[in-house]
Amino acid sequence: MSNLRRRTRDGGWQWLMIGVLLGIGFSAVICLGSYAAGLLTFNVGPAGPELEPLAGPTALVSEVAELPSATPTHEPQVIIITATSPGLTVVQPTPTPLPPTPDTSASPTSAPEEEEVVGTPFVTPTDSAMLTGAVSPAPGGMDPLLANLRTRMELVSGGDFTMGTTQNEVATAVSECVNVYKGACNPSFAEDSFPPHRVILDSFQMEVTEVTIGQYVAFLNSPAMGPGSHLNGCLGQPCAATRAESESSNLSFDGTVYSVSDVLAKLPMTHVTWYGAQAFCEAIGRRLPTEAEWERAARGADGRIYPWGNTWSPELANTNRRDNTGLPTSSGPEQVGSFPGGAGPYTQLDLAGNVAEWVSDWYQPNYYSQTDASGLNPQGPVTGTTKVARGGSWDTVPFFARAVHRQDFDPLTQTLFLGFRCVSDDVPALGTGGSTGGAGSVIPSPTGVVLPTQNPNITPSPLPSLPPGG
Repeated sequence: MSNLRRRTRDGGWQWLMIGVLLGIGFSAVICLGSYAAGLLTFNVGPAGPELEPLAGPTALVSEVAELPSATPTHEPQVIIITATSPGLTVVQPTPTPLPPTPDTSASPTSAPEEEEVVGTPFVTPTDSAMLTGAVSPAPGGMDPLLANLRTRMELVSGGDFTMGTTQNEVATAVSECVNVYKGACNPSFAEDSFPPHRVILDSFQMEVTEVTIGQYVAFLNSPAMGPGSHLNGCLGQPCAATRAESESSNLSFDGTVYSVSDVLAKLPMTHVTWYGAQAFCEAIGRRLPTEAEWERAARGADGRIYPWGNTWSPELANTNRRDNTGLPTSSGPEQVGSFPGGAGPYTQLDLAGNVAEWVSDWYQPNYYSQTDASGLNPQGPVTGTTKVARGGSWDTVPFFARAVHRQDFDPLTQTLFLGFRCVSDDVPALGTGGSTGGAGSVIPSPTGVVLPTQNPNITPSPLPSLPPGG
C-alpha cells in the first residue's frame, strides 16, 4: 500500500509539468498569430521621458526637446505624443534648417569681449575746422599726442604801433558804461593804461581760438603729466582746479583719469592758473603772448578799440551786457568761436569777452611810463606779484573788453572767467603770408587784404593824444 501511494504522488507532479508546458506553447502560438495578423504591436524604440498618465484616450501632450543632429543649426524639434489605442505612436517632424548661429563655446578664434571704457582719457580738441587733420612729425621730437593739440594759428604782422589809451577814449568808455550799460565804471580803472607809447614788434602767430577744456584734459592725461599733476605739475605749481577743488570747475578727476563731458569739451579752459597756461603752451611748442603782442592782435595796425572796430556791438562778444537794456545777460562762457562776427583784424576770435586771457607779463600799474615799456618786443617787468590778463570776460561789462584795458590777478588764481591762448614765433616765409595749423603745416592765407570781419571805414589814429576815429 505504501508503494502505491508513492507512485500516485510522483505521477501528479509529472502531469503538472506537462500542463505548464502545454500552456506556454499555446500562449506563444496565440501571440505569434496576433502579431502576424497586426492585432499586436511592440515598441522597441529608446526609452523616453517618463510620462504622466493620460487623462483619456484622445488627450494630446506636447513636449519640446532638442534631438541629436549632425549640424547644430537646426531648430529644436517639437515632439508630439498622441494617445492611441492600444499603444503610443511617436511622431518626429522633419527638421527645418535655420540660419547658422554663432558658436558661443570658448575657442581660440572667438572674439574677445569688449571692455567697458571708463572716463574720458583723451578728448578731441576744439572743432575739426580748427585743426589741420593728420599729424605730421612732431617738432623737436615732441610727443605726437601733444603735437595734435596744436590748433590753427593766424599770422599777426609786426611793426610799429601805439600801445595804451588816451584820456578822451577813457572818458567816452566810462560814459557809455555808466549811462548805457548801468555799470559802476570809473576813470581810475584805466589809469594803468597810460600813457600811450610806441612799440615795435616782430611778426608772430596767434591761435585763432582760446584753449578748450577738451585740449587741456588731453594735456593732463598725457604721459608727460599723469594722475594728480593738476595739483603741482605745472612749473612746480598747481595747473588747474578740478571739481574736487571748485564746484564751478568743469574738469573731472577720478584719481586716475581726467575727463570732461562732450557737451563741455569745447568751452574755453577756465580755473587754470598762469602756471597751468604757460605749461600747456610750452608742452605743445608754443608760449603765452606778451601783453604787447596780445594788444597788437586785438587792435591791428589801425589802433581800433575793439577787435572789430571802434564802436561797441553787444552781439559780437560774450560779455555781461549782450544787449542795450543795461541788464546782466550772460551766465558763463560759451563754446570757443561762437561769435565769428567779432573776429579781430587777424581773424582771431573771442579777443573781447568770453574769458579773460593770461599773458606772460608781470603786472606793474605804472609800467607804461617806464622806458622798458617802449621799443622792440617789450617783455614786461622783470618781476612782480600779479600777472596781466586781457580781453574782459562773460562776467564783465564792455568797458573791460576794450582791447586797451588791463587787468591783473595772482598767478595762482583759478576762476571761471579766466583762460588763455598760445602764440608762436614760427612765421611763414617772408612774402608768403599764411597760417600754421596743428602740425606746423602752412596754410595759404592772403595778407594785406581787408577781411569780411574788418571795418573798412576805421580811420587810423597816429596821434596818441586823440582817440581813433570811427
